[in-house]
Amino acid sequence: MVPTRTLYAVVFSLAYASVLASLPVDAFIDRENYLSYAGRSDIILERSRALGWLVMLFNEPAWLYLNILIGTYLPAEGTLRVIIFGSALALSMTTFALCRRNVIWASVFLLVPMVLKNNVIHLRQGVGIAVFITGYHLRHRAVGKGLMAVSGFVHASFFIIGFIGTVIWCMDIARLSARGKVVIATLSFVALGTVVIVIAGFLGARQAEVYEDFDLSGSGFGFVFWLLLMAVFLSSGRAFLARHTFPIAIVGFYIATYFTVPFTARVLESGMVLILVASLDLTGWRKPTFLAMIVTLSLAFYASRIGEPWLGWGAPF
Repeated sequence: MVPTRTLYAVVFSLAYASVLASLPVDAFIDRENYLSYAGRSDIILERSRALGWLVMLFNEPAWLYLNILIGTYLPAEGTLRVIIFGSALALSMTTFALCRRNVIWASVFLLVPMVLKNNVIHLRQGVGIAVFITGYHLRHRAVGKGLMAVSGFVHASFFIIGFIGTVIWCMDIARLSARGKVVIATLSFVALGTVVIVIAGFLGARQAEVYEDFDLSGSGFGFVFWLLLMAVFLSSGRAFLARHTFPIAIVGFYIATYFTVPFTARVLESGMVLILVASLDLTGWRKPTFLAMIVTLSLAFYASRIGEPWLGWGAPF
C-alpha cells in the first residue's frame, strides 16, 4: 500500500504542475519573450554561435536546446506549457522528498512567492532550479553532479551557485573553523560581487548588457529581512551550521552583494528551496520565528497584489 504522505505528495505535485501549466499563456509578464524562445530558439542559438563558442556556451544553450527539442513536436504555446509542467512537477516532487515527513510545510514552500514565481514568470530560471534541485537530491552522485553542472547552462545564476558550493567545498577540505569559514566566504563573495559583471561581459553573457545600467538603489528591505534570518541561522549552533553550510552561504552571498550585484536576488531565489528546507531543522524558538517571517512576507506580498492583473506579478523585493 502506498504511504499516505507519498500519495499526498504525488497528487499535490500533479495538481500544482497542472494548474500552473494551464494558466493563460499570455497573462504574465515576459511571456511574449518566452513564446519567442519557444518558436525561435534555433535562430537565437545560431546567432550566439556566430559570435563564438564561448558566447554560445555562456548564454544558456541548454535552455535553447530544450526549446528546440520540444518545439520540434509542438507549437510555441504547447512548448511553453510542457516546460512549465515539467519543471513545476520536478520541483514539487523533489521538495516533498527533501522535506521528508513535513508534507504540509513542503506544500507551503511551493507557494512562497520567490518559489512559485519561477514557474509562472521567470520560466528559464524555473527550469534551472528544477534541474539543479533534482541533481542535488539524487543519490547517484555522478548523475546528480552532472545535472547540477548542466543547470548553469539553463540559467546563469547557477554558475554563481556553483561558485558558492566550490568555496564551501574548499573550506571543508581545508578543515577551517566555523569562524574562518564565515570570514573566507564573506571575502570571496564580496570579491566576486565586484567583478561578476565584468566577467559576464568578457564571456559575452546576456546578463552583462541587461544589468549594465541597473539601478541598485533599492529600498533595503530585502537586506534587512534576510540579515535577520541569517542571524537566526547563525544562532543555531555548530552542528546545524555544519549540516546546512551551503544554503546558509547562499543567504550570505545575497547579503554580501546586495548593494553591488544587480541580480543577487535571482541567486537567492535559485537556492530558495534549499534555504527553506534547512529552516525545518532549526530548533527551539528559531524554527517558528523563521517560518513565521517567511509566511508573513508571503501573505503580505499576495495581499498587496489583490486586484492587480497577473501581468503585474513580481518578486517581493
